[in-house]
Amino acid sequence: MENDDNLFVKIMIVMLFLAGLLVGLAISSSKECQKHFNREDVFLTTYNSPIFIKNQTLASMSEDIEIVLLAERIIQCESGWRADAKNPSSSAYGLGQVTDGTFNWFQEKYKIKLDRHNPKDQMYIVVKLLEDGGYNHWAESSNCWDKEHKYIKG
Repeated sequence: MENDDNLFVKIMIVMLFLAGLLVGLAISSSKECQKHFNREDVFLTTYNSPIFIKNQTLASMSEDIEIVLLAERIIQCESGWRADAKNPSSSAYGLGQVTDGTFNWFQEKYKIKLDRHNPKDQMYIVVKLLEDGGYNHWAESSNCWDKEHKYIKG
């Protein structure tokens, strides 16, 4: 009787594994394959769920994966990853479209000197503002990066 129970448990484990494998294959087959790879691209895996980070430098700026992914979405929405993007109607500039006032305030607050034209510094300020809960800096574009209204209520 005990051997039959063990056999049943083993069979159930194998069946669950196969079912999970089939579900995984079904999900992955519906995703479009990436045709080109970039040396800066990084692939992270957490809880068996693939997370794609566009930029390795950005990925290294915070231990909080949610902040990194949010920064990536904001940068995509704000500048399309163009480090020289300039808003024609304000002083917003760079990857995160940070205004001169916010940029200067940030440098004073953290006693740090950043180069406004350096893409790494532009990513750094976005990540650090988000870590401080500074979602409202990008409230006007939240319909692009916060479609679920998780960060900006409205």
